[in-house]
Amino acid sequence: MALSVHAVVNTVLAMASATLSTVVFDQVFNDGVNDVFDTCNGLLGGLVAVTAGCAFMSNWAALVVGVISSIVTKKSAEFMLYMKIDDPLDAFSVHGANGILATLYVGLAARPDLIEQHYAFDYHPKGHWGLFYSGSSGSLILIQLQGVLAVSVFVAVAMSTWILLMTSLSAALRSSRAKKKEDNDAPSTRAVIKDFKRCTRACKGIRRAYQRSH
Repeated sequence: MALSVHAVVNTVLAMASATLSTVVFDQVFNDGVNDVFDTCNGLLGGLVAVTAGCAFMSNWAALVVGVISSIVTKKSAEFMLYMKIDDPLDAFSVHGANGILATLYVGLAARPDLIEQHYAFDYHPKGHWGLFYSGSSGSLILIQLQGVLAVSVFVAVAMSTWILLMTSLSAALRSSRAKKKEDNDAPSTRAVIKDFKRCTRACKGIRRAYQRSH
C-alpha cells in the first residue's frame, strides 16, 4: 500500500512540474504566449515520463523528470516539424519521446530501498538500481536501454509492414473498383454512341427532305 501511495504522489508531482515548466518555457521562449494545447501536451508528457518509475523514485526525482519531460515534449515536437512529419496531435512527442525518457529514467533514478520492494528483487543482480545512487552496477540502465531498442525495432518493423500491407490492399481495391466501374459503364457508353448515330442519321434525313422540298 505504501508503495502505491508513493507512486500516486510522484505521478501528481511530475504532472504538476511538467505543466508549470511548459508554461514557464512558453513565457520565456515563446514571447509570453501560453498555448493551451502545448500546456495540455506538457501535462500529458509529464504523466508519461513518470509512469515507468513512479513507484521507485524519490519525490525530487519525480519533479525533475517532469521538468525534463516539458523540454523533451517541446523539442521533439519541433524536430517533427523540422523533419516535415505529419503529427498534428504531437502523439510521438507526448507518448513516444516521453516514453523513451520514462524507460531510461528508471535506470537513473530508481532508489535502492524502493527497488528492493519489487516483486522480482530476489532475481536482480547486485547493485540493480539507478545510477544516481552509489553502489549501482549499471545493470538496470542497460536493461532499460535494451527495452527501448527492442520496442523501437519492433514498432518500426511492425508499422512499416502494416503500412505497406494496407497501402497495397487499398491500391488493389481501388484498381478493382475502377475496373468494375469501367465494365459497368461500357454498355451504357455503347448505347449512348448508338443513340447519337441514330440521331445523326435522322437529322441528315430531315435536312435532305427539307432541301428537296425547296
